[in-house]
Amino acid sequence: MGTIVLLPGGFKPPHMGHVQLAKAYAKNPKVDEVRMLVGPGERDGINREQSIAALQTLLKDPKISIE
Repeated sequence: MGTIVLLPGGFKPPHMGHVQLAKAYAKNPKVDEVRMLVGPGERDGINREQSIAALQTLLKDPKISIE
């Protein structure tokens, strides 16, 4: 079984630090999958669905999933 990196958080708002971290893990040859786990609720006027949509737009890597 390969390595799966879990990145839990609110990501409200998602920012380039989140994006760069996920991409860095995805580039690591020892990592098979990166899963970003977006928390429920709203913060700063941003809800879970908006955060997921923004991350999906910024992260177009097949090794990265946003849940």
